[in-house]
Amino acid sequence: MQIDQNERDIEFEIVRYRDYMLRKYKGILKSRPPIVSVVGHIDHGKTSLLDKICSTEISSKEIGGITQKINAYYFQINDDQKKSSITFLDTPGHSAFYKMRLRGINITDIVLLVIAMDDGIMSQTIESIQYAKSFKIPIIVAVNKIDIKKNYDKDIENHILQYGVQSERLGGENQFIYVSAKTGEGVHELLDAILIQSEMMELKALQNCPAKGIVIESHLDNRRGPIANIIVKEGTLRKGDVILCGFEYGRVKDIRDLNGKNVEDAFPSLPVQILGLSDVPLAGDDLIVLQDEKKAKDFALLRKNKFREIKLDNQKKCFEKENEGAFLKGDEKIISLNIILKTDTQGILDTIQNSLEERNRSLRLKKTHSQVKIVEKGVGRINNNDIILAITSKSIIFGFNVQIDHSSKNLLKKKFVDIRNHSIIYELLKEIDMEMNKIERKSFNDKIQIGKLYVKNIFKSSKDRGVIVGCMVSSGKIRKDSIISIFRDKKVIFRNIQIDSLKRFQNNVLEVREGVECGIKIKSFVNLQIGDKIIVFE
Repeated sequence: MQIDQNERDIEFEIVRYRDYMLRKYKGILKSRPPIVSVVGHIDHGKTSLLDKICSTEISSKEIGGITQKINAYYFQINDDQKKSSITFLDTPGHSAFYKMRLRGINITDIVLLVIAMDDGIMSQTIESIQYAKSFKIPIIVAVNKIDIKKNYDKDIENHILQYGVQSERLGGENQFIYVSAKTGEGVHELLDAILIQSEMMELKALQNCPAKGIVIESHLDNRRGPIANIIVKEGTLRKGDVILCGFEYGRVKDIRDLNGKNVEDAFPSLPVQILGLSDVPLAGDDLIVLQDEKKAKDFALLRKNKFREIKLDNQKKCFEKENEGAFLKGDEKIISLNIILKTDTQGILDTIQNSLEERNRSLRLKKTHSQVKIVEKGVGRINNNDIILAITSKSIIFGFNVQIDHSSKNLLKKKFVDIRNHSIIYELLKEIDMEMNKIERKSFNDKIQIGKLYVKNIFKSSKDRGVIVGCMVSSGKIRKDSIISIFRDKKVIFRNIQIDSLKRFQNNVLEVREGVECGIKIKSFVNLQIGDKIIVFE
């Protein structure tokens, strides 16, 4: 089959080739185990419950007592009647991992929503329900920690009704199982509920044909190279298969199960670890088996080129949008905290990057002129290239569960580089916030203050989204080209705003001095209150 490299839609071309492979190598439709995502609020006992089910001790080994990546479990049930299997995905509950939770739900058949009896319904509980409903995935509710109450009630079934989850007891379709991850009470009933739900769904997938899967996590091993943890969705993955995975390609050199045991092949719903890719793939990337390595390499290159074009186009649009009606003074520069980010897994890298992008969006909404700039990012150890780049770009290196290359330690003896290593995500994000506050305070202190005002009245502008602020100059002065920062309760709420105009009554003026009232117009939307303090800078 010929590949049209001029095809506008590369993804369509890949799907077309995949269909060709399935026609050539016909598979057999067989039943497969259910994939169950375990979701819920932080510290509601998701990992502890899975430890009890699977007889593992993951929760006791987690740093900081929280899950920070998607963990997969393959659990086999051997009873007298028949053998069954379930693949569990344990997702993080911390708010920073919302995209990781979404990725887990996106590849699942059944959502197991864990709710702690003592806490009840919390923010991530509601978020998980919304995600499951948006993908139309059935929800089983496990009410955990029943051991803390001798005579517990079932009020939680009533409270959750408002979110569209109705128990069978109240006439709905959602199974509610009351469990204790500590004592194991209710665990067998929970497994039965999952198997009943999966039987009703009649889950099937093609086998003995070219495999298709999805990456749930990935990392760089210094000895073995790029490693991807995947779940096979259909087909059978074998050693020696040529694979395309996002922007990466390769030939499967090794397949291992979750216990590190070598296996020859992997069937649908089985989570495995594979080696042989050209580089670390992104978490969430699809994996497909192709016929030969050249085609896989061509497709990977086409994807990279297309992504590069889209990225440059988006950056251009973003730059134009941010400069449209800019509120900053012409010579005012964006103050950046430059960082180099190195993590142990791709999932953690994505999570930290998403959190920092959210912070930058929040800073822009507050009309500040500061941002976190990721100069470089990657999975793996901190190396010489990172250190040299940190020196030239004046960056702080933030590592997450990574070591420094032995060869780089000699370079660090000669050159000072600020390296911060963390193992808990919210502590890393907190330290970045602290560094941001430092550079903002330094920027604030470096400016020349020429006046103070306080807000007396606020009017919405009829011409645009801006506001007109009636002020009294309490000290110093304000000029028509002044930059202002706004304080409330001794805290800065907006920084470095360029005023659009300065008036006395209806007349434009160049300057207003102490003891005189004036009106200033701020073109950008700013949520002011009467009594706010305004500091004026030259």
